[in-house]
Amino acid sequence: MTVNLHSWAATVHYRSACAWLVPSAADEAFQFGHWSTIEDHPSNRPKRQTYHYIRFPRPYQHTPKVVVFLDCLDVDSDYNTRVKVYPSSVSPVGFYLNIESWGDTVLYRASAYWAAHSLGKANLCSGTFSTNDIRYWRPPRSHNTATATFDTTFREPPQIFMGLNLIDLGENGGQRLNVSVDHIMPKTMEWHLDA
Repeated sequence: MTVNLHSWAATVHYRSACAWLVPSAADEAFQFGHWSTIEDHPSNRPKRQTYHYIRFPRPYQHTPKVVVFLDCLDVDSDYNTRVKVYPSSVSPVGFYLNIESWGDTVLYRASAYWAAHSLGKANLCSGTFSTNDIRYWRPPRSHNTATATFDTTFREPPQIFMGLNLIDLGENGGQRLNVSVDHIMPKTMEWHLDA
């Protein structure tokens, strides 16, 4: 595969990184896809809120777990960067993928990947963590860390795949954010969200 990590316009691209996940093609319980706001409206007509119904290629017997994460973001650099992506109205046949901004953010374009899996699937769990789990949004803090507990206990420390689903950054100065985990155990991990 070829991985592309790029910026455009006046953005100065100092550093970037990505992660990938390759599920088994035979695993019918795990489904994923991608959607972009440019499939709804052009980037020169920014919107605060965009949503789109995703129909699963294969319906589930029961309501699955769905996680979403950003893979592209185009915002006006003169304002705060405040964007979130989340699923809603999840059912066995599909869900709504929501991409929103708030405050003074001008969101030209965003896109997100989604992944769905059956609940109770062996050796797989998903969830979210946030700075809101440990503090109020104001005053801002550069270093944020806590322990997350998995919904299941693994036999050995699992492999972790992460993606951002909410960003709230100020407009002054370059915007730099790093997400990482360490101290991965069969039941817990320590996460870090640092600026």
